[in-house]
Amino acid sequence: MRNTTNEVLDALKELGSATVQNAVVYNMGGTPDGHTRKVEGGQPENYTGPDIRCMLPELGPVVGYAVTAEITTNDPDTPGVPWDDYHEALARATAPVIAVLKDADSRPGRGAAFGDDMAGRYKAFGVAGVIVDGSVRDLDGIREVGMPIWGGGRVPGHGVFTLVRVNGPVTVAHLTIEYGDLLVADSDGCTKVPG
Repeated sequence: MRNTTNEVLDALKELGSATVQNAVVYNMGGTPDGHTRKVEGGQPENYTGPDIRCMLPELGPVVGYAVTAEITTNDPDTPGVPWDDYHEALARATAPVIAVLKDADSRPGRGAAFGDDMAGRYKAFGVAGVIVDGSVRDLDGIREVGMPIWGGGRVPGHGVFTLVRVNGPVTVAHLTIEYGDLLVADSDGCTKVPG
């Protein structure tokens, strides 16, 4: 996991995900406004697609390092690992942390992958924000905790909740995120800052 100065992290938050994406394109040979002239290799896709949206825009943008996990929300026979593994990874990671959860269920999104109880726990671990490739519930409670969150939608329930893998690469809304990736998330979505 890389370590960036607080000044750079604050500047990235101020710039936002779209401007960071423009800078990536510019560094690849695009125009200053981020339009692709003839960028070698084509337009970089280091940002989330429309399947993920900011669910509490009033809480503002977040910049942080990814701590990833794959979960299932309804598959009762999924072999799991202890949730303490993920909680320890969140507590040990370089701050600020963005928790990234991938619903790898056979029916992803059917059960909530994050709720207000988890928001309180993650806040205690020092997590700055959460990105869920799946569904969220208890949004009013998450707002009360003050946890910025991005997700695919909302449902009222959850099922069997199993942690499958910690700190492996996950694909969230067409963006591959690995442990330690630096992310900028705001009302436009999430952009991964090249290393």
